Amino acid sequence: MKFITEDDTIVALSTPLGMGAIAVIRVSGKNCLDIVNPLLTHPITLSDKRKAIYNRVQHPSTHQTIDHVVTTYFQAPNSYTGEDVVEISCHCNPFIINGIIESIILNGGRIARPGEFTFRAFMNGKMDLSQAEAVAEVISSRTRQSLTQSMRHLEGRLAQKRNDIRTDILNYLSLLEINLDFSDEEIEAIPLPKLKDNISRTIEQIEQLLHTYDYGRLLQEGIKLLILGKPNVGKSSLLNTLLKKERAIVSEVPGTTRDYIEASLEIDGLAVQVVDTAGIRKTEDIVEAAGVQRALEHIETTDIVLCVFEANQHLNKDDEELINIIRRHRENVNFVLVLNKIDLGILDQPKDELSSLNFPLISISAKENV
Repeated sequence: MKFITEDDTIVALSTPLGMGAIAVIRVSGKNCLDIVNPLLTHPITLSDKRKAIYNRVQHPSTHQTIDHVVTTYFQAPNSYTGEDVVEISCHCNPFIINGIIESIILNGGRIARPGEFTFRAFMNGKMDLSQAEAVAEVISSRTRQSLTQSMRHLEGRLAQKRNDIRTDILNYLSLLEINLDFSDEEIEAIPLPKLKDNISRTIEQIEQLLHTYDYGRLLQEGIKLLILGKPNVGKSSLLNTLLKKERAIVSEVPGTTRDYIEASLEIDGLAVQVVDTAGIRKTEDIVEAAGVQRALEHIETTDIVLCVFEANQHLNKDDEELINIIRRHRENVNFVLVLNKIDLGILDQPKDELSSLNFPLISISAKENV
């Protein structure tokens, strides 16, 4: 996206749309005082910086009062964008909000593009790229852990680690150059074994930082959990147990779930999207077969697949169908095998055969919540 960043002044609503008590309209740019002041009954002066001032906004043509507001002026570079910024706190009514923004546009402002305030903050050196990305992450965080991580990025902790590593690498290059320059005189700025150790430690730091990417992605985007199993194995009961509410219909009739069901929950601070699927089996029922196909389409985009079997029954041809799916995808998918219905008993045959697949195997009773 191309941003216009010369001398234009931008305006946007900084709070959510809708009806409420207070809305905040933000204006940023070199000419923001020249644009906003003609609309105010008490024009802002340079001495008013960082002061909340009771004011009234008037329409530029009719001079009718649009709203009673509070204005706050932040002088460059001590503002979010690094430019002159005026924040207008008004009553949260769409007619008032639109009236103020339209008046600012009539006076020479323009509507900000999505993310433009943060883009200007980045361009003006108020934050680095990782902090700019963290702004959106903080706003969209769905769990406590993802919010905590996003706040660390916003505070610049990731940037500080990156800068420390960059400084270390530049120091190593300088030391190597010194050693090369004075190699004929047998002078070492740092012994080569020690330099190797230092470089190895820095490589480890880089690798640790890279390894945190997947964890950070899961914190921010959440985990997709897919539940697979033959009809009537207890998949819907497991979903309801995880959600702690009756989300899916539970019935003794096999094939009750014809299409997948999605639901969201939070587990230990992580957002989890659970997908309950149609029972995996070969069927002549066109609708049920379509549900099975949709279930299988989720495998490649899932972080964890729970494959549910019955602890009290010998494995049958429908179970073997699921086991074949596991074997086909075992290299690319994280499977967890679940023996359900332990409240009805446990047979050795399913447990022994599933153990041979070398995936984590847990025994539960979704019905009894154990």
